[in-house]
Amino acid sequence: MFNSRSVYRTARRTAHARETVILTPRSRTGSPTRTRARWGVAARLRTYRPRRRCYLKVKTALESSHVSTRARTTECSSPIVAGTGLLRFARVGSRTVVERALAASPLKMLNPRASDRAAWVYTSTHGGGLVGGDAIHLTLDVEADARAVLATQSFTKIYRSTRSASQQVTARVGDEALLVVAPDPTVCFAGSSFRQDQCYDLSRSGSLVVLDWMTSGRRAMGERWAFDRYEGRLELRRDGRTILYDTIRLSQDDGPIVERMRRFNVWATVVVIGPLVAESAARLTADIASLPVAPRSDLIISAAPLGIDGALLRIAALSTEQVSIVLRQHLRFLRTHLGGELWSRKW
Repeated sequence: MFNSRSVYRTARRTAHARETVILTPRSRTGSPTRTRARWGVAARLRTYRPRRRCYLKVKTALESSHVSTRARTTECSSPIVAGTGLLRFARVGSRTVVERALAASPLKMLNPRASDRAAWVYTSTHGGGLVGGDAIHLTLDVEADARAVLATQSFTKIYRSTRSASQQVTARVGDEALLVVAPDPTVCFAGSSFRQDQCYDLSRSGSLVVLDWMTSGRRAMGERWAFDRYEGRLELRRDGRTILYDTIRLSQDDGPIVERMRRFNVWATVVVIGPLVAESAARLTADIASLPVAPRSDLIISAAPLGIDGALLRIAALSTEQVSIVLRQHLRFLRTHLGGELWSRKW
């Protein structure tokens, strides 16, 4: 470790050995007197020693220079953790722009101009999915009056591995702002493990629409609910108070998953909450409550009120196509807020 005292003493010893003079601003100039030792190994140097206060000033200058240099080095060379993503959305005039975007491999981000009203960001990963040990940490900040959409380029594939992959999404939604999180479903391969944590912190007038869904796996390859473990956690807070804590855990340790999921291949959860979407949430709950319930149906939908301005939907179906039709039908109100169709180029 750097120390000004040790550097000063080392410099003084070096000066004696090389028969040179170390001058400070307060030292005198003069010619040193050299006397060779009796056996001719070392030489003695007689110079003017700086005053104590001068030495303290040199020490202070060295230490202050060291601290500032070290601080600058730490600030410039701080590494970015792999899988880290940062997004900040801000309102500029009548449009929402991406004010800040940062992604570290294996995470990638695309920011096309899909509409003039909202900012759209699509996430992806190198290799098209996550392998064991991958950890995605995505942080979003939606400032006041902004409209933001976070989606994925394709299905999130979790590849087979002895290690678990994970994804963490943390978002803050400001006043009168709207955040729509609408990824493609997660597909866990046989022998894979995955954990996802989502935490959304809303201001009192912030609004949020979140879609979280998964499939049974690669059915065309004969894999159906054959992954080792899947864990999902969805937490919703408003003004620091938790209003929703939803979790799902599917593990082969608790018994064959396929027996518990029975005939269904897709499971989805939808959250709609906030003043901007309050009327749509109430209408959504009423429409689903009026649907008839048929025995042995291939599609099951349930809805429940969430607070005074929200709704919580759950969907179980045989295919992603069935779920996509339901989503298009019940979330079409987002077009007026986003200025474009959410799934206009998909499915």
